[in-house]
Amino acid sequence: ASGLGLLFLSELSSNLKQGWSVRRCCVPKCGQELQASLSHRTPRPKAAAPSWNKHSTPRNSKVALNNLVGKTLRRDMLAGDIVYDVKETGSKGFQACVRVLALEKDGRRLEFSGDGRDEQSAEMAAAAAAIAELPAPPGFEPRYPQPRVAAAWLEEQLRTTGSEGVEFDSPMHAVLPTLALLPADLGATAQYILDDEYPCRVHVRRGGSPVALPPEEVRSILVSGRTISGKLAASMRARLLGEDGEHAYQSLELKMAGKSACRETAIATKILQR
Repeated sequence: ASGLGLLFLSELSSNLKQGWSVRRCCVPKCGQELQASLSHRTPRPKAAAPSWNKHSTPRNSKVALNNLVGKTLRRDMLAGDIVYDVKETGSKGFQACVRVLALEKDGRRLEFSGDGRDEQSAEMAAAAAAIAELPAPPGFEPRYPQPRVAAAWLEEQLRTTGSEGVEFDSPMHAVLPTLALLPADLGATAQYILDDEYPCRVHVRRGGSPVALPPEEVRSILVSGRTISGKLAASMRARLLGEDGEHAYQSLELKMAGKSACRETAIATKILQR
C-alpha cells in the first residue's frame, strides 16, 4: 500500500493470530474453577427462580411495547414513536389511547385503547392491546458476524472479485482479527475509508504474494489493554518514518492480547492512515 496504508503481511497475520489466541486462552473457565475451589464444601440447593427475571417478558406492558417496537425497527426508541392520550370517563375510570407512530405505513393509523381505574392502569391496558394486535418483531440477527465468519466471507469475495476489492463494516475490536484470519496467499492489503459516516469501514484488496522482509526491517510492538491509541499511533509513525533519529522500519508486527488491545490498535492504525 502506498503512503501510510495498512499492509497485512504473512508475518503480521501469524502474530495477530497468536495475539488473538492469547486473549481466548486467558479467559478462565469460570464454571470449572468455581467447582474445583468449592469441592470440599457441601453444595447448597439452588434457590427457586423468581416468577420473572430479565430474560422473561416484562411485567410492565408499556416496557414490553417499547421493546417490541425497538426490535422491529432495529434502533433505539425516540420521543414521539409511541404517544399516549388518557381521558377520564364518567364512571370514575380512565380510558387511554396509544398510537404507535413509528410503525405506521401508508397513512394507516395504529391506535389501541384500554380502560383502567387510574391513568397508569389505563395506559397499561392500552399497551397490552397494542401488543396483542401488532405482529411479533423479526428474529434477531447480529449486525456484525464473528471474525472467523467475516474472514471466510471476505476470502470468498476476494477470490471472486480479484483485485477490485471488497468493502466491509466491522466493530473496531474485530477488524484486525478479521484481517489476520485471511489466508496469507491472498496478499491482502487494507485501508480504512476515512468517512465520518462509517466509523470502521475497510476496503480490502487482493494483492500479490507477500514479500518476506529481513528481521532487521521488522519491528514488533506489544499492545495491551491499557495502551492508548493516540500514543500508539505516534510510536508507530516514529518507527515507520525514522523520526527522532530512530531507524526507519519497513514493517511493523502488532501483537495484541485482548479485545481492548485490538480496539486500541485499530484506532491507532486509522489515526496513522489519516
